[in-house]
Amino acid sequence: MKFNLICRMSAMCSIAFFMAISFTAFGQKTVQLANTRFNQLLTTGEAAPLRAKLLKLPGATLGRRGVSETHSGTYNRKPTTVEIASQFINTRDGELEQVTIQVNEGGQATTISLVQYPEGGGLGRIINDIVQPLEQAGINYEACLFGSENNPASCEKCLDQITECVNPNVALASSCMVARLLNPVGACVRCGVLSLAQVLTCFFSI
Repeated sequence: MKFNLICRMSAMCSIAFFMAISFTAFGQKTVQLANTRFNQLLTTGEAAPLRAKLLKLPGATLGRRGVSETHSGTYNRKPTTVEIASQFINTRDGELEQVTIQVNEGGQATTISLVQYPEGGGLGRIINDIVQPLEQAGINYEACLFGSENNPASCEKCLDQITECVNPNVALASSCMVARLLNPVGACVRCGVLSLAQVLTCFFSI
């Protein structure tokens, strides 16, 4: 199987429909972030220098709000909350999207801060105080998620479940993946995926 995060599309309505079913059937909960929390996620920690550099680009101004969601449920028998916030930034070269994803799994928090370039383009992250592009081509997702020495065929269902969420918009893709992985009876529970943060880190090539 070949998976390409940038090129493979998933319809918006399908994502929304699945998420609605997931939360109803399995007890997961999703709510919109409060404005203060939305702003905090995009302006503190690793997100702060990223935003500062984006706003220094020619013609840069804050634009429309993107994804603003909190997902909560149980993953790997741990209480888990995932917050996703994204905001568009207008520049002379097009509309960028700043994305922050914070995963709190059993009290252990992991934060991922990214920028997505226009037209479903590549992703970037602050590395050594520079916004650097992230390379996604040629990733062996199965090995990344389950370990190169232990890739049982039964876990292909888990991988398919995640990659069905692939969308050119990284905030929407991550929201969909989180919704599916918070299903405690899913195939992924039996396949050695250690954490939601691990899944997102793998797929966004960080």
